[in-house]
Amino acid sequence: MFKPFTVSVLAAACIAASSSAMAGDWFAGAAIGTVKQDISVKQDGEKATYPSDRNVAGKLEDPGFGALRLGQYLNDNVRVYATLGAGGVEASESGSFMGVNYKETYSTKNRELSFSADYVDNLFGLQTTQYFVGGTLGMNQMEAEFKGTYQGTGVTPLEKKSKKDNALMYGVQLGLIQELGDHFSAELGYRYTKMNNSVSFNIDGDQYKFKLKDQKLTYLAINYHF
Repeated sequence: MFKPFTVSVLAAACIAASSSAMAGDWFAGAAIGTVKQDISVKQDGEKATYPSDRNVAGKLEDPGFGALRLGQYLNDNVRVYATLGAGGVEASESGSFMGVNYKETYSTKNRELSFSADYVDNLFGLQTTQYFVGGTLGMNQMEAEFKGTYQGTGVTPLEKKSKKDNALMYGVQLGLIQELGDHFSAELGYRYTKMNNSVSFNIDGDQYKFKLKDQKLTYLAINYHF
């Protein structure tokens, strides 16, 4: 199951090693952002509703995205970097039905290991502000979870997890970099990636299937150059 991640790690390590002899800044940083995902949800092969008259997919909300990055500038106009990130979406519903108070939550978690390469250049001739555009290739791991709590009956809390699913991810990114002194820079970026993760689990005889098609990430990063 984890072979794709192992391959990505080795590939990133080989690329970094091959470029280490070249002159250029190394940088490490952290990023936070908001991610919008195109997720379809099906119940027993049909478009799922939750509760009975509401669409699960239409209620999924973004809890955020976080990542750590390590990379190098190969020259003034090319940089490469590896990203280890995590994010996801969730949908919650609570209420009362026939004297039972309930709260049910669906969530998906995503973990990524990706490698990116960017072309970087000064923006309008400015010395401390640059733009970048590039591509990303990596692996995305997806897992879905259901939690239900009920008060007023003897029903015990329910908790279901799907198996983890690994899938190739690829996309493009662009943004701006602002130098902050000799060792720090701030980065505002947008990345669009495609993937094809699919996970499912069973709740009281009903099969729920979550399929992730693509992801739109807007992020802010702080980098330390050394």
